[in-house]
Formats: sequence, structure tokens, C-alpha cells
Amino acid sequence: MSISKWKTLSSKYLVKKPWATLRVDECELPDGRIANEYYVLEYPNWVNVVAITEDQKIIMVRQYRNAADLISIEIPGGVIDGDE
Repeated sequence: MSISKWKTLSSKYLVKKPWATLRVDECELPDGRIANEYYVLEYPNWVNVVAITEDQKIIMVRQYRNAADLISIEIPGGVIDGDE
């Protein structure tokens, strides 16, 4: 089964902030149908780290996620600054 790309017919930015950007696209699907409102979140480049201690334990961070209203346990990561 082959996978075909969608064709972006138009894009409109709804929010443009340093940490996240939201746009809405109109796309033509491979079968010819049109997706009128396909929402896309854009983020700056970031990195995640799998840090393993000498005794083979993985380092995790506890972080509050407001949008999900929960405290999660995640691998460390963050936005890449400049040419890091």
C-alpha cells in the first residue's frame, strides 16, 4: 500500500508566538476530498534526552502540564537555543 502526501491549498495563521504557532490549512487529500479546516501546531526545534545513570536508571522529570491539567513524568528536554 503506497502512502500519498496531502496537497496544501491554503494556510492561515491564527496564533504566532515564540513557543507555539497555530495555523489552519485547507488540504486536498489523495482521494480528492478537501479537508477545509486542518489545524496544525508548529513548535520551535527541541531536543529530548534519555539520560542513564551509572547504575542503569533513567532520569525523568516531573512537570505540570496546564493544558492537560496534570503532573506528568517525562524524559528531560527543551527548546534548542540558536545554533545549539
